[in-house]
Amino acid sequence: MTTNESVALDFLTDFSKDIGKLLVSNKHSDVIIQTGEEPNTKEFQTHSLILSARSPKFEKELWETKLNNVIYDTDYKSKEGDKDVVVLKISHISSNIFEIILKYIYTAMIDLDTIDGMDILSLSIAAEYLEIEKLINHIRSHITDKPAQFLQKDSVKILETVFFNESYISLQEICLNAICYDPTIIFDSSEFLSLDKKIIIKLIEHDNLFLEEIKIWQYLLNWSISRESLLPISKEIKWTQTDFSNIKNQMEDFIPLIRWFQIPSKQVWRNIRPYQQLIPKQLYQNIIGHHLDPKTPLTDSIILPKRKTVLNSNLIQNKHLELINGWICDKDDDANTKKESMPYNLLLLYRASRDGFKTSKFHSLCDKKGPTIFIAQLKETGKLIGGYNPFSLEPYNSLSGDNFKSTNKSFLFSFVSKNVTTFNIVRVTNESNAICYNLNKGPTFGGGNDLTIKDDYITIILLIVQIPNRSNFLTDLSNDFAKLLVNGDNHDVIIEAGEGQKRREFRVHSLILCTRSTYFGTTLSKNWLRKEKGVIVFRKPNISSDIFEILLKYLYTGLIDLDILQGTDLLRLLVATEELDIQKLNAHIQTHMISKQTEFIQENAIDSLQTVIQYEKCTILKDFCTDVICKEPKLLFDSSKFYSLNESILKLILQQDDLAIEELEIWQYLLKWGLTQMENKINVDNVTNWTLENFEQLEEILHDYIPLIRWFHISPKDFWRKIKPFKKLLPDQLYEDIIGQNLDPETPPNTVEVLPIRCPPSNSCLIKEKHFALISSWIDKKPKNFYNFKTKPHSFELLFRASKENFDVRAFHQLCDNKGPTIMISKNKYNDKIIGGYNPLSLKAYGSGVDTWTESSDSFIFHFPIPDSINSAQISRVKDSQYAISYRTNAGPSFGSGWDLTIENSKLSCNLISSYPGISDFITSGTTLNLEDYEIFKVAIIDIQPRLMIKCLSILRNDRKVSEFFDNIRHRLLNICFCIIFASLQVFQSTSTFLIFLKSSLVHSIKGFIISTVNPIQFLHLNTSNICKKNPILQKSLIFEARCVLKNCYLIGNERKRIGTAILHQCLFTNRHE
Repeated sequence: MTTNESVALDFLTDFSKDIGKLLVSNKHSDVIIQTGEEPNTKEFQTHSLILSARSPKFEKELWETKLNNVIYDTDYKSKEGDKDVVVLKISHISSNIFEIILKYIYTAMIDLDTIDGMDILSLSIAAEYLEIEKLINHIRSHITDKPAQFLQKDSVKILETVFFNESYISLQEICLNAICYDPTIIFDSSEFLSLDKKIIIKLIEHDNLFLEEIKIWQYLLNWSISRESLLPISKEIKWTQTDFSNIKNQMEDFIPLIRWFQIPSKQVWRNIRPYQQLIPKQLYQNIIGHHLDPKTPLTDSIILPKRKTVLNSNLIQNKHLELINGWICDKDDDANTKKESMPYNLLLLYRASRDGFKTSKFHSLCDKKGPTIFIAQLKETGKLIGGYNPFSLEPYNSLSGDNFKSTNKSFLFSFVSKNVTTFNIVRVTNESNAICYNLNKGPTFGGGNDLTIKDDYITIILLIVQIPNRSNFLTDLSNDFAKLLVNGDNHDVIIEAGEGQKRREFRVHSLILCTRSTYFGTTLSKNWLRKEKGVIVFRKPNISSDIFEILLKYLYTGLIDLDILQGTDLLRLLVATEELDIQKLNAHIQTHMISKQTEFIQENAIDSLQTVIQYEKCTILKDFCTDVICKEPKLLFDSSKFYSLNESILKLILQQDDLAIEELEIWQYLLKWGLTQMENKINVDNVTNWTLENFEQLEEILHDYIPLIRWFHISPKDFWRKIKPFKKLLPDQLYEDIIGQNLDPETPPNTVEVLPIRCPPSNSCLIKEKHFALISSWIDKKPKNFYNFKTKPHSFELLFRASKENFDVRAFHQLCDNKGPTIMISKNKYNDKIIGGYNPLSLKAYGSGVDTWTESSDSFIFHFPIPDSINSAQISRVKDSQYAISYRTNAGPSFGSGWDLTIENSKLSCNLISSYPGISDFITSGTTLNLEDYEIFKVAIIDIQPRLMIKCLSILRNDRKVSEFFDNIRHRLLNICFCIIFASLQVFQSTSTFLIFLKSSLVHSIKGFIISTVNPIQFLHLNTSNICKKNPILQKSLIFEARCVLKNCYLIGNERKRIGTAILHQCLFTNRHE
């Protein structure tokens, strides 16, 4: 089932439950229905609107009654007191049957599995009377699918009702087939002896009656004997000729229908010979002669064909299949599944005695056919053994040798001969090697080939096919109520939605609205609502008519298609659900927007956040919008909407620990925001001219935001140069604490809480970005001055999450092999501790065989005993580099020769510490840990070019020394900047030395520049496309920064046109060449 289908079913189920509450509560009921006959009568309080929507019979009766408030046929309908209540009397339908019908009418829910066969027939009659076509069809489908269950109780009574009532002709063949499949339903019933002879004849005529002929003879004989009140013949009991004559008359119609020549000779002699007087002499002689001399032609006897069995197997019977079906469904090992409820059909694919014992033939007939069962019979003992493979037979990893596949669903079983009661079943325990595929073998199970077929066993392979479940009729319920909304019949509320020319009237029903929305349940009960001719008139001008129509459809049907709506419409719909208190739809819209409207939210994060932050139930979308802004702060801070931002949003963003922007920049943006809120505009660059009143007014504006800045994570130099001038905006104690912390880091602040450093979110469910920064430092073997999340030179791309892939080793190799260096992160299921390892090489087979090793001197294993703390980290670098990394075909990531660390399914094991001796500090040899999850990340070096260019362009725009030269050049300065960046990236190892060079080059070379003739915008797009093609987000940021530079450059006049690039070109490209 797809996600959309699952959500739709969920909504329909809620719709059904809401309508069903009306039946339980009896609120707003206007129809009383009296059912049954004395003394078993019962009254049901119901609703004419629901009954009429779901039953054509009720629709005709009730709305004719309500028309002009006239009651017709007083024996059938009457008014109760002064209330406008109709009373219907339906005596021919019993109360218990009508209660089932009502539940179906209100909820579309009905469980025929819990209803006896005779009641199902009564239910069918009631459904036909009330003209509920869908229920009629459902009942017939149920009987067709589960006839044995239908016949299980009162089978004789049901059969006689079906066979002697013309209304049920279509059910006769269904019942016959069910009994033929499982004859015990009727033949072992205590009521069999009272079964009508005509029905018995129809049964034994059937070629598919799954019953041995000798048993048929015995059942028929017992039936005939019971009619004459005799006892079977024995040593003690003898029949008279009259007895024989009477029984012969009873058996006369049965004799020609028995397949006499299919009865074994031993059974003829023991069980039929004593009653030979009941059989015509010539027939008896033919039976005896056939067994003595099978080749002699028979005289005046027709040999009826052998009865067919449902299962095309020489080894097992239907009872075996019922039991095996139960095992597949994970039922108790001794619980079988009746044929009619078996979820699997079985189809014969291969029989070794018929198709040959060659494995090539086996694979040609059975490979890629879906899940299979195999059955084999041992020659010596006749014992049956078999196994269940939930996958298709096919190469799971390679085309040669043993291929293993992990599952927890497979099992092996055995039966002592064909006795269904004496069985054994063994379910898989070592899941990783549960199923084996080998082109040179037949069906094979287990890592050590626990069971494999090679020699000439008698084998049967059966394909398993899932039978789909039938609809529960929720859609029919929805469609019936949709008609009420479309035609508006019998409405008692008019709602006017929207304003102006787009205002529209909707004729609706208070019963539905109040049941589906608590808002309407409260509002429509108000006395102040205006009524016109008994109809409530209600206005909702703040909700547009198109949005209100969508909501009404959801309220009436439980259906809604959000895929056809744009982002702005979804936001409007979300606000409407908030107002009307439709909670489940509210949550669904939020999750839908996150999964399907991500681009819209990213482009409109501010507007979306400003919309949802007003409503307490919109936390899902609010959190997502906040995350978007935290990951891309420029979306907010560089937007023109930033300066008119809602205060609550600004505070929310500044509170986030994962806001990916420097604290100094946050302060600078906050300062600009505060200045725009002031009545008297002042210049941020001319703080020396500010008055005390200016400072006091700005401090009042920024007062609530000052504590949200992480002051202690701003460098001392930046604080002294760029924040000290605004000292008067900071509380005295805070200012003193910041100075003290910078001068004496070991002394904690006196009164101010030190907020943690901001850290952006990671794409791991197990560790955070700070952990990745530390791992990045370990990869580069940094002894100190570890990277932080902003300076780490590596990217970590998620390749595999075990919980998502059901810990499948095959999926692990498919997603992680040949991807370059990787990091493994695992989490202990019981104490949350993190253990991981770094493989600097690609995962691949390093030689021949299932388990191979390769050399590395850069790998390591690590441990975070306190998951949220990197200070507790432990690392063990490889010592025995020859066997540092292992590749295991049937396991996950593995390290060391022993293995020091290996993952199999959901278990992490340390078999033997050898290559990484340092891990003994946190794990001991022979330890196996249960994992909650593990993840694999691809490790790559981050391309620093985009980041350098963005930073350089930002400095060119903001640095005063550089900006002094803007007046000396034209707008084509941008081209020169790109030339410098492109030429220098491979020369300079750090950003700081590169920027020093950049400024120096501009200062000393600018006067000799020659203007380029390349269009700067075109140049920008061409080059950013080449450099940033792997990272569109960085590319957008780069373009934004570059356009800001261009905007400033375009303001410069045309003076000093003869400025060139000759000196700079020579300098830079010489350095690059060197």
